[in-house]
Amino acid sequence: MRLTGYLVIGLLWALSIASAQDSSSSIPPLEVMRGSYVYDFQDQLIHVYSDERGDPTVSLGEQTITAESIFYYQKTNTIEATGNVRLWYEGTILEGNKLTFDISKEQGTMEKVKDAEVSKGVYFSGETLTFRQVLAEPVKGATEPVTRNEYTLTNGIITACELPFPHYHIECDRVVIIPDERAWANDIVFRIGTFSLFYFPVFTKSLKEHEITYFFTPAVYSHLGVGFFNRLMYKPNENYIFNLYGDYFTDAGFGKGAKFTFDVPGPYGPRGELYGYHILQEAPDNDYIFDGEDRYNIAGHYQQTLPYDVQVTARGHILSDSEYRHDDSGAEQLHGLDVFEEEQDVVSYLNIAKAWEDQSIRLTTASRLDSFYFNGLPFVERKPQLHYVYYPSRILDSDFMFDFELDYGRYRREEGITYPFNKVSMFQQTRYLDEMDRFDARFELSRTIHLPEQFALKPWVAYRATHYADAVHYGDNPGDPATRLDRFDYGSETRSMLEGGAELSTRRTMEFDPFLKRYDKMRAVLEPVLQYGYFHPDVALEEFGLAPHERFPYIDISDDYRAKMHRVSTLLRTRIEGKDSSGTTSELLRFGLGLSYDQFPDENLRFDNFEFYEDLAKDNDHRFSDVIEEFAISPLSWLSLGNTMRYDVEDSEMRSAYYYTNLRPLNTVDLNVGYYTYRYPFINANEQEDISMLLHWAVSPKWDLFLNTRFDLDQNVFRWNRLGVVRDMHDFYTVFQIEHESHPTLGDDYSFQFRVNFWGIGGRKGRAPEVN
Repeated sequence: MRLTGYLVIGLLWALSIASAQDSSSSIPPLEVMRGSYVYDFQDQLIHVYSDERGDPTVSLGEQTITAESIFYYQKTNTIEATGNVRLWYEGTILEGNKLTFDISKEQGTMEKVKDAEVSKGVYFSGETLTFRQVLAEPVKGATEPVTRNEYTLTNGIITACELPFPHYHIECDRVVIIPDERAWANDIVFRIGTFSLFYFPVFTKSLKEHEITYFFTPAVYSHLGVGFFNRLMYKPNENYIFNLYGDYFTDAGFGKGAKFTFDVPGPYGPRGELYGYHILQEAPDNDYIFDGEDRYNIAGHYQQTLPYDVQVTARGHILSDSEYRHDDSGAEQLHGLDVFEEEQDVVSYLNIAKAWEDQSIRLTTASRLDSFYFNGLPFVERKPQLHYVYYPSRILDSDFMFDFELDYGRYRREEGITYPFNKVSMFQQTRYLDEMDRFDARFELSRTIHLPEQFALKPWVAYRATHYADAVHYGDNPGDPATRLDRFDYGSETRSMLEGGAELSTRRTMEFDPFLKRYDKMRAVLEPVLQYGYFHPDVALEEFGLAPHERFPYIDISDDYRAKMHRVSTLLRTRIEGKDSSGTTSELLRFGLGLSYDQFPDENLRFDNFEFYEDLAKDNDHRFSDVIEEFAISPLSWLSLGNTMRYDVEDSEMRSAYYYTNLRPLNTVDLNVGYYTYRYPFINANEQEDISMLLHWAVSPKWDLFLNTRFDLDQNVFRWNRLGVVRDMHDFYTVFQIEHESHPTLGDDYSFQFRVNFWGIGGRKGRAPEVN
């Protein structure tokens, strides 16, 4: 007998539910949230169907079911739902064509399952899904059993990707998933679209973050042979990461090392990194400078804010030999080191600084830990240096400003040459070495006068006093094949200097109608500066025509004024800016130019510009400084052009120039093409010319292609080529890379790599690779 009528059915349904609850008080009551229903007394069955409000929806405690038709069997406490079934179960939405759910056991089966996410970043779909509550591992001290969800999928597809329709997936006969714990599958095939990659009989994947993770990477190098990289990472939390390296190279032997990365939270928490690696080569290689077995690299950096806003920064590294980078740069990159940064920052330092509103003080020690150089430029070491600055401040309530600086340091300057000095030579040599104590003080008085037409004139006068003590000069002996350095000792010397001058500047802004469609407003900004300075030291630097040991070895990194002189300099900065409809301001054009001219009244000094280049002109009474120029323009949103240049006016010679073009013809393609021309210091070499190109192509959301190359126009040879493909696998990415380098002395160097790097262990943390 079938009754209709909402009032009667509702009463009978409530009574039937109440009687069903007597058998088990843990079964949640069934509530009809939407839809109409009828009750069959004979079969003890409730049928819920759609009405004008839409498909029927019922709830059982925290579970909710929506479908085209829902049946509740009171005798078995079972629900059957058919047609566009959606189940909200334990915080997860499951969709399919048919659902059978046992209320008392809290388990069910869904057929034709659509894409569902049961664990963060883990999607699946398939023929049949069974889900249930199972006992979890016992918890110490627990008084009641703990359960967890388990999902079993047959004839399905699973992936650990950020999208339900991934670029790769795993087809399997059967897969079991415990959310946030682990997933394992049988008879699986990896596919990209419909293309099968490979087959595994069993596959497991951890769905939780592990403290200890193991990485393995094979690679091939011409200097090291086949490399087998093993890395063990221990990550107890987000603040500390420990890495242990144990590698083997068929042509170099075993390499071992460690790296510790830390970032302590809190107002005074330090952050930094400490790295060490060592290879005891099985046999000396064919290096031209280093021919030993014991090779190593120790590097690190540190940064911390102490109480009272005291800033501490430190960076340093030491290598066993100057060719370590050439032989082991590929391996170091796999260890997560910024090789380029360490090649440029050859000086290790420790800096402690404190700043107030009107003054600052710092203590610095900077030293070369390596006994060789990466380039031919000298650098002044400080062992240590104490520097105090009082910023410009008003004298009472007047318009006059004063500021002063105090400096003490034990300075050491060494100039040398080593690999890779140039393209065709390979040698290591120290040319000279100077060392002394230096005390320096400078006081300046100035006033800014505002003139008509937005001009500002700033006259200034200053006094400087410098004392040098315990000066030593080590000069090379060209006649000594061992390049032995001869020592020359000097006494103390005090040098005072009067300074004065004026600075004339203005800033002009001109707005005009935009001539590009992408801008609503445009303006030009012009900032010219004209400076004059007069310097009169009481002790002038001796002529450069004298032998090196006959001149006092000044080490003054604060200025390059060594004689009575007049200096006129100019600096021009200009730019054109535009503002779009969103209010964003961008730069269309930028141009900068700087030049200075020095005149010597005594006409008795061969003045050098102290820029580490030989002065070919050697004029006695004047000197042009090098012209520094910078230019950049972006006429189109996908095109930018520019150059930087340094030209020696006195010697009529181009010191260096770089011209570049950035293209973005498609949103997925970035192309940079550059042209270099430069001259090596210290040698009368011809002008060097190189062409570089960097291409990055985002082929798809999952595939990236990059090409980096440098071509030597002087010898018509590719000096460096790197071609690689990156495959994004969501929580990790794979890299296939081929690299080739041609050096005229060391020969060809090539490498092949296939590696797996993680974006972030335990979940995606951004596009920046996290390989540390």
